[in-house]
Amino acid sequence: MDYIKINKLEYKTLLDADFEQLTENNIIEFSRQGLAVVYAPNGTGKTTISKAMNCEDGGKYNIEYNNSTYENDESFFYIIKEQRQRNIIKGESEDFLVGDNIRREYELKEEINNKKTALCNNISSVLKSEFSITAKSSKLFNCISDKPYLDLLKEIANRQMDPKNINEEDIIEQFRSLTAHELPYEIDNKLSFFIKDITSGNKSIITKIRSMNYNNLSFNEQVGEIEQNDDAILLLNKYNNICQCIVCDNDNINPDVLLEEKSQNKTTILNSLNPETKELLTAISNTIIGNDPFNIKQIIFNVLNNEDVSQLDALKSEFDIIENIFSKKLENALLREYENTNIAELWNEYLSYLNHDIELDEEDMLYIQTIISESLGKDLTVERNENNDIRIKLNDDDFLNRDQFELPLSTGEQNFISLSFELLKAKNDEFSKVIILDDPISSFDSIYKNKIVFAIIKILESKKCIILTHNTDLLRLLDAQHNNCFKLYTLNNSENANNGFIKISNKEKGIMIHLDQLTALFRSEILSYVVDFNLFLVSLIPFMRGYAHILGKIEYDRLMILMHGYETGYCDVKSAYHNLFGSQIDAYNCICDISVDEIMNIDLDLDSDIINSEEFPLLNDTLKHSLLYLQLRLKTEKVLVDKYNINADESSQLGEIIDKAFPRNQTSTIKYRVKLTSKKTIMNEFNHFEGNLSIFQPAIDISKKALIKERDDILELLDEIIELE
Repeated sequence: MDYIKINKLEYKTLLDADFEQLTENNIIEFSRQGLAVVYAPNGTGKTTISKAMNCEDGGKYNIEYNNSTYENDESFFYIIKEQRQRNIIKGESEDFLVGDNIRREYELKEEINNKKTALCNNISSVLKSEFSITAKSSKLFNCISDKPYLDLLKEIANRQMDPKNINEEDIIEQFRSLTAHELPYEIDNKLSFFIKDITSGNKSIITKIRSMNYNNLSFNEQVGEIEQNDDAILLLNKYNNICQCIVCDNDNINPDVLLEEKSQNKTTILNSLNPETKELLTAISNTIIGNDPFNIKQIIFNVLNNEDVSQLDALKSEFDIIENIFSKKLENALLREYENTNIAELWNEYLSYLNHDIELDEEDMLYIQTIISESLGKDLTVERNENNDIRIKLNDDDFLNRDQFELPLSTGEQNFISLSFELLKAKNDEFSKVIILDDPISSFDSIYKNKIVFAIIKILESKKCIILTHNTDLLRLLDAQHNNCFKLYTLNNSENANNGFIKISNKEKGIMIHLDQLTALFRSEILSYVVDFNLFLVSLIPFMRGYAHILGKIEYDRLMILMHGYETGYCDVKSAYHNLFGSQIDAYNCICDISVDEIMNIDLDLDSDIINSEEFPLLNDTLKHSLLYLQLRLKTEKVLVDKYNINADESSQLGEIIDKAFPRNQTSTIKYRVKLTSKKTIMNEFNHFEGNLSIFQPAIDISKKALIKERDDILELLDEIIELE
C-alpha cells in the first residue's frame, strides 16, 4: 500500500474536532520514491501533528496501513523533530550503522549480556538455597580456595552484586573449564551438617577439630561420664517434679539432689582437663545435640578416654572427603547453571566478529563517507574502543551523546551532522513504518539546505517519509534532486474549515516549484479560473512589479506608484498584466486604472475566492494574503506620512518612514516603533518579490487565523496612532 489513511489525530486541544474522526481529506499517498510533503503555514499545527503521531503527552492516532490498523503504536512512526530539539545526537553507534555483521555483532552482545545477567542471578540464588552461601565472606569459600573461579563466585555472592559490574568474558573463561563429577550416595546428612557447621563461624566444631594440636590434649578415663552426666541432667531437668525413677522405678529419689550430684561430677571431670580440652568438650556438649552424622561426640570421648588420637586422624580425613564432595557438588551446580545457557556458543560467535575488520553496510559506508563526511570536510571514522565497542568518531573524537556545542563545528555543521545522523538512525530503525520529518531545513543556511535534501532522498530512499514544512524552498530542492519525487498536500486545521490533508494537484505543485510554469499559467488558462478579475489583478501587483524588474520592463516604474501608501497616481494594471504575460485579458471586463487609495479601500473577504479554490487552493490563498499584505503596508505608510508630515522623497521606504515618525530617542512612542517593525505582514520585503520571485512564500507562510489577528492588531494600532496628540 502506497498510502496511509488517517482516521484520528488528537493532541490536547490544538487540533480541530474534525481530526477526532477524520472521514475526508484523510489519505496521504506516497510517491514511487516513498515521499509525501505536507505544506502548512506557521501556526497551522505541523508540530502538533508530529506530537500526536509520536503519542507525546497523551497524543493519540488511528491509522490504516498495508491492510492493518495501528492505534497509538509508539513504534509505527519515527519522528525527526526540528533542530531546536536536536542539540544532542542521542543513541549508540549500533543505532546508526547497518550491516549483517554489525547487526549480528550487536545482537550477540546484547544476548550475551542478558544471558550473563540471568546466569549471575541464578548462581547467586543457588549459592544461597543449596549451599547456604549468602555473602562473599562466607567460610565455605575456604573449601574451594584452590579454584580459579573463587574470586568470581565471591563477587556473585556479594549482597550488592550487580551483573553489570561482572565481566562476561571472566564468567566464560572461568566456567568453560568446569567438569561434571560423580558423587557418592547417602552423603546428604553429613554434607548438610558440614555446611551448617562451617557457616557457624567461631562455633564450628569441625574447624576446632581440624586446628587441634594433639600435644595440647589432656586425657581422663572418666571423660565418658560427661556425656552420661549430660543425659542425666537433661532428664532430671525435664522430669524434676517426679520422685520415682523413670528408668528403674525406684521410689523416694530426690531430683534436686541428683541434679546437683550429676552437675558437680561433670564439673569435677572438666576441671581436671586443661583449658583447650575443656573448651572442646564444652563446645561439643553445647553444639552437638541430637544429629551427629560424623559421630564426633563419641570419637572425642573415646580419644580422651583411651588416649588413641588415631581416631582423630580418621575423623579429619572424613571431613576432608566431605569438603571435597562439597567442592564437587558446588562445581556441578555451577556447570548445570552454565550449561542451561548457550552463552559460550554465543561468545565464540561474538569473538569471530571481533577478530575481523568492521564491515559496514555498503550504503551506510556511502552515507558516512560521502554524504556526511565530505559535506562537512571532516573525517568520520568507524573503529573499536578499548571495550571492543564500535564507535563513530569525528576527527578522532567521540561525538554521539555530546552537546553539539562542545564539538569543533560551526552552527551549520552542527545542524547538518545532527540531522544527517537522525536520518541514518531512522533508516536503520527496524520497527518504524513511516518517517516523519518536521521542517527539516528550517534551521539551515543556503549552503546546507541542498545537502540536507540530497541526504533525505538518498539515506531514506528505502523508507516511507512524510515531510512537514512551511518552506517552499524545500519543494524546489526536492524536485531539483529528483523530478516529481513527492506527493504534495496542504494541512488545514481551523474551525469551520475543510480540515485535513488536502491533496495538491500536479499543476499547482508545478507552479509552486517552477517560475516558468507559473508565468505560463498567467499567460494562458488561469483566466478561465478567475472568480473576481478586479481582485485578481490587484493581488498580483507586487508580483508583477518584481517580475517586470527582472525582465527590465517599463511596467516596473508604472507599478511602483501602487506600492507605497503616499503615492497619489494611477496605474493601468490590466495593461501591465497584458504586457507582461501577453494574455487575452482585454477580453474580460475588469478595472484598468487604479490608485493606492482605491486599493486600500477594497473590502477583502478572506473567505471568498479570487480564483477557483478547488483547482488552485494554495494560489487562491496566496493571492488573498498578498493583497492583504499590500493593503496593510499601504495603510501604514499612508497614516505615518500624513500624521507626521514626512517627506516621502527623502524617506521612501517603510523602515525609514517609521524612523521619522518615531525617532529612537523619543521614548514616549518607542512602543509604536517596536510594534510596527515586528509586524511581518507590513515589513517583509519579499512581498515585493525582488528575491526569488516565489509568489507563494511568504504570502501563505501564515495561517488564516493568525493573519486575521495580525490584520486586526495592525489596524487597531494605526487607529491608536491617528488619535495620538
